[in-house]
Amino acid sequence: MDYIGRIKRLQEGLEAPLKAPDQSRGVDALYVSNLPNVRYLCGFTGSNGALLVGPHAAWFLTDGRYRTQAAGEVVGAEVEVYGLPDQLGAALRRIAAELGVARVGFEADHVAVAAAERLKEHFPGAELVPTSGLVEALPDDTVICRCETIRAGELRGSARLKGAWEVNRAKAFSRVGMGRCQGRYCGHAAAEVLAASAGVPIEEVGRLRSQAPVKPLSIATSDGAIR
Repeated sequence: MDYIGRIKRLQEGLEAPLKAPDQSRGVDALYVSNLPNVRYLCGFTGSNGALLVGPHAAWFLTDGRYRTQAAGEVVGAEVEVYGLPDQLGAALRRIAAELGVARVGFEADHVAVAAAERLKEHFPGAELVPTSGLVEALPDDTVICRCETIRAGELRGSARLKGAWEVNRAKAFSRVGMGRCQGRYCGHAAAEVLAASAGVPIEEVGRLRSQAPVKPLSIATSDGAIR
């Protein structure tokens, strides 16, 4: 996986004007907290982590439970481990001060109102800018489903050419989510791609329906269960 290249492409797009009509210019840094996007950008598969992507460097932040996992998985970003949950803000304030950022983007589609209010404390003095789709605008050759090697372009094609905007219809046409993981790893990412292509909330494209067994079993295990 070209994680370094993914972060670099995101960095190149930070200064471009944003799509919102009231935003005539880009941002100095982007705070990425949506876990599927974090995983796509740096490879981290844990359940708590965020990225702060600046114009020339990126930082991955997580708590002490994931110190070893982050050291082994994160690519393309400096790992910053904080001790307690309330220390995330202190780490973000320090990094933002070192960067001297004036405008910080955040993922408006994935950040609740209360969380957005907390970000004001994490980035004092900076303008917080809601963004949408900066990470989700994946190249067509990005692999979404590793089990079946389904790329983003195939999902977009299923949606545009066959009207498969609902994720399970896209599954029928493309085989996304039909591999060993049964959509546990790719399901949300596939839904994100379809929702972004259709310009609708992710709730409208649905969730992948898994088929039994949800987790592959050996013949010996299933034989023992039958007996």
